[in-house]
Amino acid sequence: MFDWKIGAMLVVSALISMILPLLASWSIRRKREGGTLFRYSKTVWGLQAGFSLFFTWLVGMREGTSAEGWVSLVLMWLLILLSLTDLQAMVLPNLFTYCGTVLFAAVRIWVHPMPYGNYLCASALAYLCCLIISKCTGGMGMGDAKLLAMSGWVVGWPEIFLAFWLATWSALFCAVCHALLFKRRSWGDPLPFAPHLAIGVIIALLWGDGWIHFLLSFRILE
Repeated sequence: MFDWKIGAMLVVSALISMILPLLASWSIRRKREGGTLFRYSKTVWGLQAGFSLFFTWLVGMREGTSAEGWVSLVLMWLLILLSLTDLQAMVLPNLFTYCGTVLFAAVRIWVHPMPYGNYLCASALAYLCCLIISKCTGGMGMGDAKLLAMSGWVVGWPEIFLAFWLATWSALFCAVCHALLFKRRSWGDPLPFAPHLAIGVIIALLWGDGWIHFLLSFRILE
């Protein structure tokens, strides 16, 4: 039987997905201090809208229309938005990462399946680890660190580090495939990392427990 509440959630998600490319374009223009608005292709609009609806359906089946389900959806919309800006202009606007962090930190006061300290530690440790990687290697931007810290308030511990681990493998896979297919990529070229972080965070959010148990069974994370 069709659940009208999940249907309403899908409608809301579809409407928001329509404005995400516009918001991403506006933020890029704002970052470039008055540059022209970028027009995303219909393919990009369709892909992000399709992903948004698919994720919404998964969340609806898993969490229903609970507060936790809506928290997951808001994070997903922010991840799509930041992925679009990173792919187009290699920027992750502080406006979105800071607002998302404050929002989730406040919401977790009332909605917290795990203890509040769990989310606080997940966010702080994720940011600290990314900061160390950035300072030591220069291979990671602070925008990525802020994105992961923001996500820690939703994903929690230890799933946030599973998200980063998955994102690293996703980025490595894409870099290798690009090098093999086009044979012109230098390993020193910058790589938009936000889409890979988004993939890792979403997998950890939906199936984190299963992944951790699976990896521990092979002693990969021990």
